[in-house]
Amino acid sequence: MLVDLSIAIHEGMDRLPILPEVKVDILRALKDGAPLEIRHISLATHVGTHMDAPSHAIAGAKTIDEISLDQVCGPGVVIPVRPASGEAISLADVQKAGLPIQDGDIVLLDTGFAKKIGTKDYHFNPYLAQDLCDHLVAKHAKLVGVDCVTVDMPLPLRPPDFAYPAHRTLLGNGVLIVENLGDMSAVSGKRVQIFAFPLKITGSDAGHVRVVAQV
Repeated sequence: MLVDLSIAIHEGMDRLPILPEVKVDILRALKDGAPLEIRHISLATHVGTHMDAPSHAIAGAKTIDEISLDQVCGPGVVIPVRPASGEAISLADVQKAGLPIQDGDIVLLDTGFAKKIGTKDYHFNPYLAQDLCDHLVAKHAKLVGVDCVTVDMPLPLRPPDFAYPAHRTLLGNGVLIVENLGDMSAVSGKRVQIFAFPLKITGSDAGHVRVVAQV
């Protein structure tokens, strides 16, 4: 069975306030007599379900088109955690789920926040604690995915000198990041095969991705 863990792209969709609104325009419409229907989409690379390349946080690092296909698919685990809004997800929180992270895993964290998309609370997200980031690096995780807008502290809590520790720790050590995953309840608490192929955008810091789990 294949389970889609991505969210749909549509005009007016939820986004970080620093990013422009998503636009979906119909360039050619069948109802207007055009022989083929065609749309034009305008959206930032960090809107919707997307994968961060190392170059998003590390100067001179790999861009999304340089990512090996082997790094974005393979065995993984979907770990349920239930942090409060704005709370750090620690290694201990993840270990309580009883699903150990194996070497080279793809790790998806099911926080339940996908159900908050479109609400103010979605932008007061839980985030990855430093000890969890360090553990993912030590376990050589291929990538970590969250059903939140970011792996780092939510914007309202960030101090002026905020340095994006989760992004820098993970991407700086080759652990890719997927943000804005959809509802993972169908596969939460399970080991699965995961496929997450990003759009091949030349020189890009990120790419939109269709994440699929195979049970």
